[in-house]
Amino acid sequence: EPTRTIVDKLQLDRSFNVLNGSEASFILEPYDNVAVRFVNDFQLQNRVFLTGEVKYPGPYAMSVKNERISSIIKRAGGLTDEAFPLGATLQREEGDYGSVVIKLNDILNDVNSEFNFVVKNGDVINVPKIKEFVTIKGATKVQEVVGENAINEGNEIHVPFQEGKDALFYINEYAGGLSDMADRQKVFVEYANGEIKKPRNGLFKKRYARVEQGSIISVGYKAVKTEDESKSSDVDWTKVLGDSVAQAMSILTLILLIQRLD
Repeated sequence: EPTRTIVDKLQLDRSFNVLNGSEASFILEPYDNVAVRFVNDFQLQNRVFLTGEVKYPGPYAMSVKNERISSIIKRAGGLTDEAFPLGATLQREEGDYGSVVIKLNDILNDVNSEFNFVVKNGDVINVPKIKEFVTIKGATKVQEVVGENAINEGNEIHVPFQEGKDALFYINEYAGGLSDMADRQKVFVEYANGEIKKPRNGLFKKRYARVEQGSIISVGYKAVKTEDESKSSDVDWTKVLGDSVAQAMSILTLILLIQRLD
């Protein structure tokens, strides 16, 4: 019998049984080809996880393509009264990005914010509780102004937040100022969302980063020179002076010689 081409569509249940109807008696024969095609625009359900101070935390299925952070937060009922949006964080598994800096205040105030990212499957958005304190640690004179019982490891102290102040204000006001071992280039402010800022050189003086609620001010130490580096950096002023005098005498002798020749 010659080869024939028969095209038919079969409807199957979830157990891959042919549903009742005219196709139910369809019998496959050797060398038949069965094609199972995808439904257009079909996607497995993707989920985003909200934790912390949102009204309804938990997993949320992405309802539309290219859904953004603002939409997910809205579906979760918004933030609680104890929410600290400045400290909100995003963890992204896709692409091994890990922690991603976001500014939730900006997102909630403007859906067109550059931080209003499209959410991806597996994203975890956490909104912490209000952080009332600012933390200062590192190379300060805190031990001169604060009792040892209030100082944690690494010269760390926790102090009240004051609106509109920079890092140097907090260091001087609460930690006794910078120690002799402090490196002014290494005064960093880490914000609650993970963003870090360092000092900038102004026209006449350094401009230290502004501090926000929940920030951590870290004061780095100057690099300690090794014995060999210290020796190489020591200046032998006697030798320098002697060399300078010798060079000056040589120049003077040359000038006198030229004058005599003239």
